[in-house]
Amino acid sequence: MAFVFLPTAVLFAKITPKNIEATCFALLAGISNFRGTFRGWTGSIINERFVGVTQDDLSKYWQLVTIGFFCSFLPLFFIYLLPSKQAIDELEQKQIQKAKNEKPI
Repeated sequence: MAFVFLPTAVLFAKITPKNIEATCFALLAGISNFRGTFRGWTGSIINERFVGVTQDDLSKYWQLVTIGFFCSFLPLFFIYLLPSKQAIDELEQKQIQKAKNEKPI
C-alpha cells in the first residue's frame, strides 16, 4: 500500500496550496477509499457483461488479467489535469495581490 499511497500523497503535498493541507489530505484519503470500491464494481460489471468468469470456469481468467493490466494505465490520460508548479505559484501570487488590494472594513 505504501508504494501506491505514498507517491500520491507526496504529489498532493507538492501541489497543495498553503493553509488547506488537511482538506487535501482528507480528499486524498476519501478518493483512495472510494477507489477500492469503484474498482470492485467496475471489475464485477466487466466480468459479468463481457468475460463471464465464474468460480467453476476460470478458462477466461487471462482475459480479466489482461483487461486489468491495460486499465491500470488509464490514469495516465488524466495526468494533464494536474497543475504545474508554475501554475500554482502564479495562482498564489494572484491571491496575495488580491489580499493586498482588499481594504479591511
